[in-house]
Amino acid sequence: MKHKLLGLAAACCLFSLFVQGQDNLQNAYYLRDYMQMERLLQEQTLSPEQQAIWQSALAVAKDADDQDKQLEALTRRYPDNAEVHYQAGRLWYEVKEQSSFINKMGYIDRHVKHMLRAYELEPDNPKYMREAAKALAWDSLWGWDKEAAKALVERLAQLNQHYHLLAAMDYAQNTQNQPEGHKLIAEVQANFSENVPLMERAAQLQLTYDQKADAQQSFYQTCLLTPKQATSLPIWRDACQWSGYLSLEGYGSQQQGLQALTRLLSEDRVYDDYYVQSLLLQAELAESAKEHVLARQSYLQAQQLSTDQSVHKDIRRALKRLSQIGDAE
Repeated sequence: MKHKLLGLAAACCLFSLFVQGQDNLQNAYYLRDYMQMERLLQEQTLSPEQQAIWQSALAVAKDADDQDKQLEALTRRYPDNAEVHYQAGRLWYEVKEQSSFINKMGYIDRHVKHMLRAYELEPDNPKYMREAAKALAWDSLWGWDKEAAKALVERLAQLNQHYHLLAAMDYAQNTQNQPEGHKLIAEVQANFSENVPLMERAAQLQLTYDQKADAQQSFYQTCLLTPKQATSLPIWRDACQWSGYLSLEGYGSQQQGLQALTRLLSEDRVYDDYYVQSLLLQAELAESAKEHVLARQSYLQAQQLSTDQSVHKDIRRALKRLSQIGDAE
């Protein structure tokens, strides 16, 4: 998503837990506070590779015109740095999410190439092993080896339980092994119910299996958790949104969906396009649940924050609809 900063308020509550951490630059990035990130990049003394990584991350976050060139230059400059390749792979995937369909395949190919290179450089790093296992299990269009992916998942079981479970769920999804996937979901929910990344991944797996009501409940439970690391914030936010979206579609509990969105909006302190998207989802869900006061408040706040004319047009229609309901009542 293209983020356009519309305003900031003082950070507090859940998100402020991360601001006091050692890596304020990383915290600012995952909080979507790109103005703070720019300032920190100018003020902090970083290693050359870290400076290059975070400059590239900022370019992708802001959808800069030269983001492709920055990412290409990053890995050319540090061809033997595993973390550089890992971050480049992650960022190429972000570029893919912003791109048109015709360009997506090329960006996926770059994502896969850099994740495999990170693993090649540091083959015992669990984080890189998990990403390599995902890459190796891609469709045969890329020619990757699913048996090699399986071997990596099995080796992770001896090294790191957290990354093993993530990789095992990835592999179960990529190989369409539903019985194994259901076992993994049950294990996560029974033993790791406070772990945001594992709970969110299990919910995504349920969604893949078309268990939408169960997925809505799992996303809701994830949204109620407090992320322990700033890197978990994006998937935590996604869990809150998914809980609301699925309930809007008629799966699970509307009240849980509304509670998830209320929690998300109360914790977020960057009023950008993502925030507006969450407000609009809350408004639609509140309207569906016949909570017309909340719906009107959410639409009006989104109208105040958004600069998108098509969004304004949709909001005006919704407000007119709510006004007619109020007149009828």
